[in-house]
Amino acid sequence: MGEIHQGDALSVNGSAGPGIRGSAPSAAGLGGIGAPLEALRQHLRGCGQTLATLLEPAGQALVNEAGRILEQQVCRIAVVGQIKSGKSSFINAMVQNPGLLPTDVTPWTTAVTNLHFGQAGPGNHAAVFQFFSENEWQSLAEGGGRIRELTQRLVPGFEPELLRQHVEALRRRAGVRLGSEFSQLLGRAHYFGAIQPDLLQHYVCSGDFVTDAAQAQTGKYSDITKTADLYYTQGPFDYPVTLTDTPGTNDPFLIRDEITRRSLESADLYIVVLTARQPLSESDVSLLRLMHGLNRDRIIVFVNRIDDLADVGRELGQVTSFVERKLREEFPGAHIPIVAGSAWWGLSALNLEGPVLDRLFERRSLGYLHERGLVPRDELVRGAMDYAAHRERFRQALLQMSGLPAMHRAVTDLMGSSQAAQCLGQIARCFGEIAGASEGATRGELESLTEARRAMATAAPRSQDQLLQLEQEASLLNAVGLQIGESGKNIEAQLAEIIQEEMEQLRSGLEWAVKRHASMENDVLIDTLERGRAPRIWTHEGVELRRRLAAVFTAGFESAARRVLEFQSRVAPELHQVLRLVAPGAPMPTAPEGRMLEIPTPTVAPLSRFVALDLDGSWWTAFLRGRPSPAACGAQIEALIKSEFQPVVDELVRSAEWALSGYCATTTKWSFGICINIVQALERRREQLARSYHSLRSNGEEANLAASQERSGEVRRLAERVQLCGTLRHELEVIAREITKGFHRTAEVAT
Repeated sequence: MGEIHQGDALSVNGSAGPGIRGSAPSAAGLGGIGAPLEALRQHLRGCGQTLATLLEPAGQALVNEAGRILEQQVCRIAVVGQIKSGKSSFINAMVQNPGLLPTDVTPWTTAVTNLHFGQAGPGNHAAVFQFFSENEWQSLAEGGGRIRELTQRLVPGFEPELLRQHVEALRRRAGVRLGSEFSQLLGRAHYFGAIQPDLLQHYVCSGDFVTDAAQAQTGKYSDITKTADLYYTQGPFDYPVTLTDTPGTNDPFLIRDEITRRSLESADLYIVVLTARQPLSESDVSLLRLMHGLNRDRIIVFVNRIDDLADVGRELGQVTSFVERKLREEFPGAHIPIVAGSAWWGLSALNLEGPVLDRLFERRSLGYLHERGLVPRDELVRGAMDYAAHRERFRQALLQMSGLPAMHRAVTDLMGSSQAAQCLGQIARCFGEIAGASEGATRGELESLTEARRAMATAAPRSQDQLLQLEQEASLLNAVGLQIGESGKNIEAQLAEIIQEEMEQLRSGLEWAVKRHASMENDVLIDTLERGRAPRIWTHEGVELRRRLAAVFTAGFESAARRVLEFQSRVAPELHQVLRLVAPGAPMPTAPEGRMLEIPTPTVAPLSRFVALDLDGSWWTAFLRGRPSPAACGAQIEALIKSEFQPVVDELVRSAEWALSGYCATTTKWSFGICINIVQALERRREQLARSYHSLRSNGEEANLAASQERSGEVRRLAERVQLCGTLRHELEVIAREITKGFHRTAEVAT
């Protein structure tokens, strides 16, 4: 295998083969996921490139920086589900590449696999496999960090002990497979120029949990692989997308849950894969509770394997009704799209060959295609597939009932209101504001130049007076520039103070919610014990507390965001007043509509943090062995709730502060950058006029005639520039409105 280690001289080995880089074929004809958002991104990209040519250095720097952000935009989609729910098959069907992820080996691994579509890999590599570092492996092997904290709280024999045994077995197996390479590979990475068909089996598929070296060739590096990143230039996505396949979550190997949770925090959308035969089992409900901290309006549920149902027409309605009811219980008030289908049917539609057809016609569930009116009953026989028309109708029916077209539409819809779309909306508003400011400043330049043409018609005698006036204006411009810089620093300091005050208030509200909940649990537990109804196991209903914290967080963040936006709205007129000193009569930048001014609320991902109280019985059983008094039991539970949820509160406050500070830094930079852009435009015009007057004084009427002709050309260029800025401003307003409509459509559907 062609491989290099991080830090070594870069060289690419390995020949091309099936599944080569840039090849994620769209054989079924499906595609265009995210096409509307990509069209807006490209339109915005073109507007930015044109806009940069019309601005001064300060404005160009802003637009170029935003352009780089625009180029780097990616929508991150995480696929989660329990082991053997068909996640890998679903992803292969979703991207229409049957052999992309291995499905015939047990993926007993902690690796997170990222499939990057429409993005170039580092160093133009097609695959990068990053290994755990020495410290990360040590933490993994010892159950470090959060897992270690849980282990210390729980009694021997429960999950943490099993976790320790699994990790030790993992370490032994890694040693058998890698030998002396084990310690050398930690912290390094393997890079490949092409993706070979069996490549992933070496890095993310461990097979059965064995230590026999003879049986361990599959998954040689899987035990130490932290992330696998694969890069494709083609696929069903029009918008750049990273599709993340997370570890399964329904086994005692708790580190999977922690790794899955961390990988979910940065995602824009979430696809939960369930199985039709056991939808929302206990493991699935645990998975949903893990996802409580995610944005509930960014979740899509795929009920997979409807082909396993004996009577799809009768059973599918029952399955989807059950899933809808359970989702309402777990996510009250949320609208979560549910798509039912079969990844296997979708994959089969890509390759209707002999063995595939034989398997399809072994299932009674195939009759569902006829029930839906897609295939005549007499064509649902193996022999009918010998006819091209029958075969194509059968293929299209399989594809439709696979759920893939519906899933593609659902993903496209949610991408229109994702974090990626929010970023595009903010850039569109910033571009529109600076285009409007440039339009006003250019119109002012045009008026100034027209007036200068009239003044120069009087020839040299008045040139000295004009030069003195220009020098005074230049001095004023310099003072205004300094004033804008000082104002920027003062405003940044005031915004930082506002954010600090709001974060203290948010923390207080969250801690009060935890304290109140812990006190209530204390009271209920003491009352229960004093009544002589001592439970064998005390169950802590942490879901209710998480919901309460989510409500407090959302209300607190929105309140802080409103205060920040109100402050910024008061600052704008002050900036305009400063600019009017140097550009009297010039139109000032207009503020966006109120409904378009918003700071997106961060996901409450910290609420999915795993706490000891989620493990229910073990801690309780161990605690009761000491026969404490009811008051001691209540006090211990109360203290445990507070200590376990304090890190959750800390993380929530940090995420809110980061979101507000980032927004303020960006908007402040743009507001003052626009002002500096106008000042620079005025300075340039003053310098040009000064050169003209100096030339007039030195060379007389002949120079005046030449300068007049030059100014006439400049007037035409400025008039064209005013028109172009106005056109850009209008186009950017349309883009911003289109993105805003996407958010409103999602809100309307959700309600």
